Amino acid sequence: MFEKYLEEIGLSDKEASVYVALLQVDHDSVLDLSKRTGINRTTIYPVLETLAKKGLVSEMQIDKKVHYKAEPPERLESFVERRKLNFEEQSKRLKDIVPQLKSIQRESGERPVVKCADHFHDKSSDAQRWRPEEKVNLNPRRHKCDGFLFIC
Repeated sequence: MFEKYLEEIGLSDKEASVYVALLQVDHDSVLDLSKRTGINRTTIYPVLETLAKKGLVSEMQIDKKVHYKAEPPERLESFVERRKLNFEEQSKRLKDIVPQLKSIQRESGERPVVKCADHFHDKSSDAQRWRPEEKVNLNPRRHKCDGFLFIC
């Protein structure tokens, strides 16, 4: 139930499971977390690292063993606020980038079509030349390259 909401606000499914599991206890080791969540122990390490970067989990030393504890749920508010500010910043940057992207877009918005045909060897020179008007491949394949659409 809580996991689904945590995913909606930006946590991965594994991050949500680990965070909820840590909220249920004072602190836990990676091995115990793995057993309680069903998530592979080697997978839990990077999950804990990202939760720590998000300010939702902290690390503590108990009897020469590393344990993790969940930060209070109020920290979720600051997590969501940081995401909101980041989104607003990206939105502002997008407003600057869209005109630049439009300037490189073709005016018509369409790509020119170049039709290919099988080539032949010109006897008058060693160069191979293309004569699309003589033979057109009836089984078209589409290729995109540098703004052109090739139908061969």
